[in-house]
Formats: sequence, C-alpha cells, structure tokens
Amino acid sequence: MKQTILNAEHRRLGATLVEFAGWEMPVSYSGILEEARAVRQAAGLFDVSHMGVLQLCGTNARAELEHLVTCALRDLPVGRVRYGLMLAPNGGVLDDLLIYSLASDDLWVVANAANASRDLQWIQEHVSPGVQVTPHFGEVAILALQGPRALGIAGAATGQEFTTLRRFGFARWSFDGAEVITSRTGYTGEDGLEFFCPAGKALALWERLLDAGRDSGLLPCGLGARDVLRIEAGNALYGHEVNEETNPVEAGLMWAVNLDKGDFVGREAVLDARSAPSTRRLTGLVMEEKAIPRQGAPAGTDTEATGVVTSGTFSPALDRGIALAYLPPEEAVPDRAAWVELRGRRRRARVASLPFVQRKR
Repeated sequence: MKQTILNAEHRRLGATLVEFAGWEMPVSYSGILEEARAVRQAAGLFDVSHMGVLQLCGTNARAELEHLVTCALRDLPVGRVRYGLMLAPNGGVLDDLLIYSLASDDLWVVANAANASRDLQWIQEHVSPGVQVTPHFGEVAILALQGPRALGIAGAATGQEFTTLRRFGFARWSFDGAEVITSRTGYTGEDGLEFFCPAGKALALWERLLDAGRDSGLLPCGLGARDVLRIEAGNALYGHEVNEETNPVEAGLMWAVNLDKGDFVGREAVLDARSAPSTRRLTGLVMEEKAIPRQGAPAGTDTEATGVVTSGTFSPALDRGIALAYLPPEEAVPDRAAWVELRGRRRRARVASLPFVQRKR
C-alpha cells in the first residue's frame, strides 16, 4: 500500500489506518462521530494527500483540457477553481475533478485517488504533444481544514488573511521557504480551506494548524468522518453515486455541465440523456427506525424494490441513519414513505431532498 508523507504522524496520534484506493489512510483518531461533530461545530483537519494532482502546461492546455471536461475553462480566471466532470463518449462519468487556474497556460487537475492514474493516461491520450502533462502524485501533500472556525485557525497558524478569499478562489503564499496554494474549497458541506504544499513541508504545516486550533476545538479527522460529512452534504463519491455507468443527468450534476461552451467528450450523450425519459434519480433517504443503510441495499417506495442505496451512514447532525440512493423519478419525491432492505428486513424510511444538512451562513 502507498502511504502519505504523514503516515508516521497518523500512527503517533493513534489513528486507525485502513486501505483506501491503494493507500493506507486514517479512518479515525478519536472516533468517527466525534470528529464529524467537531467539523460541524468547530473544525477538523484531514490528510487527503492520496488525491492525485496533475499539471497541464502549454499554449493549448486550457482549450484541450476544456474539450475533456464538462465545465468551461476559457473564462476561468487565474486564481479560481472550478468543479467539472470528465466523461466517456457514452456520457458515463470517468471522474469528477477540481481544476485550478494557475496561469493562462498552466492548470492543475485534482483527481480522485482511485482514478488518478487512469485520468493521467486518458488525458495524455487525448491532448496534443504540445501540452505537457505532469503527475505530482506523492510530491504534493493536501491538507483540508474544514469547519466554521477553519479560517480563523488558519489565519492564526500562518499569519495569512484567508477570510477575504472567495469561495472557489485560491491564494499562493510562502511557508517555510516553499510555495503553498490554499483554496477555499472542501468536501464536507462546511466552510474551509485546502492546502497544497510540497510533501516535505506537510508535517510542519499540519503541526502548525493543529497547534493553532487546539483551544478552538480542532480535531485531526479521518476518512470516516469525511464520508459522514459528505453524505450529509449530499456530495457524490466516485464509485458510489457516480461511475462509468452513471450520467450527469440522473446524478443531479447538470449544474457542473456547460452545454453552451461548445463540444466536449460526452456532450451528445448528455443531450440524449437529458431529452430521454429518466429511469432513475439520485435522492436522499432518512431512516424512520434505528438502522444504518449500506451501499447496495435494495430500496423502494412501494412493494417492489425499484432503487438501490449508493451510500449510507449514521448522521450525528440528524441523529438517525441516512442514505443517498437512486430511485425512479416518480418515487424520488421529498417526504414520500420509503423503505430500505437490511439483512432481509425492510426498514422504514422517508425520501428527503438534498443536502440533508445545510451549513449556517
């Protein structure tokens, strides 16, 4: 298994380590629910250095990458980040990405850990020789500081002013002689920041952030809490809500698709999916009895199993089990009675709109 540069630090802090996408990662430190609550109420610090960073440079890098993703890039200003999907010709989702505009001819692509190597190959196969594609796997560490107190903690730790940073904007600054890119982005549904730094500087930055937040309720957090938080926020995870068999229409991700920007891989398939009757739609389910839904569990609103759970967890914010699930559109109606089958028993649930938890603004 691959390890992030902070592996020894996670062990020192007593983390429970598990395999995730070929990486040995902390799933929890003090406990998944305690960590999730800390992010909602104060702040949490995550090591997400297993994510893959790709760099595209060249005069045509922006235009050629734009042809491979669903979002527009020609109008993406330097210093801004945009979420987009990379699709197969049939409209299936190859990956969901964050794209950073470092310069007019210099872009970063942040890919899911499980897909990073495949994304690299796909991009290399579809851009011209004039576009230089460089993987920074393992070279760039990524720390996510999330929660309502995150910006204040980050400012105290670094002396930088992050409160003026717009959502999906980023700043470049110097830490211990190295450049750090910090974006106002995250995956938890809370406000927060993501720090990209050379791997050799990650431990010092991690310790600086933890020390600054110690009296503010900051906890180190693992992937278990991150999963709880992203489900509460209604955020898709590749391999669960989206994959090569899923299109943006049924996944509720058309907000990340710009059909007006011109042609891109998968555009015609998306148009076809949008005009055809939809057979399923991603929706939320809230359990009405004590049970925790799990991926793959059958679900429905009548006698037949018409849907399937893609992700499930116990929500500390709602104090009950919740799930993301695909149901037929006519059944994906908020407040409609539903059920989830767990261990051969149908457990009562109710259809819910997403997100389950909306952060306070």
